[in-house]
Amino acid sequence: MNINPKKINSLIKEMEAILRKIRKGEEKAKPVLKKIHSHHKKSALNLVHYHQFRKSDFRESQRKLGNLGMTRFANAQGHVEDSLVKVLYLLYRLADGAPANFEKAQLSTKKSKKLIKSNTQALFGNPSEGRRVRIMVTMPSHAAKNYALVYDMVENGMNCARINCAHDTPEVWKKIIKNVKKASEELGSSVKIAMDLAGPKIRTGAVELRRKNHQI
Repeated sequence: MNINPKKINSLIKEMEAILRKIRKGEEKAKPVLKKIHSHHKKSALNLVHYHQFRKSDFRESQRKLGNLGMTRFANAQGHVEDSLVKVLYLLYRLADGAPANFEKAQLSTKKSKKLIKSNTQALFGNPSEGRRVRIMVTMPSHAAKNYALVYDMVENGMNCARINCAHDTPEVWKKIIKNVKKASEELGSSVKIAMDLAGPKIRTGAVELRRKNHQI
C-alpha cells in the first residue's frame, strides 16, 4: 500500500483542527453543561460536540479518509469526539507514530451505544416482539372520546403515544392519557406517553411581489 506522507500529515492537521473546534465549543458550553443532570451529562457533551462538528464542511477530508479505508463519520453522531480521536490515532500510526500523551475521548463509542440503547428504552419503551423499532403514534383529538380507537392502536403494536401540546387542552390530554393507560392495562402491554411541548412559532409576514417580469 502506497502512503503519501504529505497527504497523511495534511489530514492530521485537518482532523486536529476539527477536534480543537469541538473542544473549544465544549469550553464555551461549560456553564450550561454544569446545569445538566449527571445521568445526561455525557449525552449533552456529545450534543455540543456534534453541533460544532456539523459547522465544518470537510467533505474533501471525508473522501480522503474513505480512500484510506477509514470512517467517513456517517454514523458518528453518537460519539463524535471518540470517532475523531480514533481516526487521528490511526493517521498518526500511518505517519510512523502517535504522541505519547494521546488524549482519549470522554465518551467512548462502546459506552455511547449503551447510552443510546438505555435512553431509547426509557423514552419509547421496549420494542414489540419480533420488531427492532418502536412505533410512536400522534394521538388525534378524538382519541379523548374514542376508546375503541386507542385500544386498536395499542393492540396493533403502538409503543409510544405522542400528545401534541400545541393542540387541544389539558382536559383533552388527560382523557387521552386515561384511554391509553386503560388500553395498556387491559392488553397487558407497556405504552410510553410523550408530551410534545409547543416551541416558538416562526412566521413570515406578507411577501411583497416584485415587478412584472420578476413576480413570485
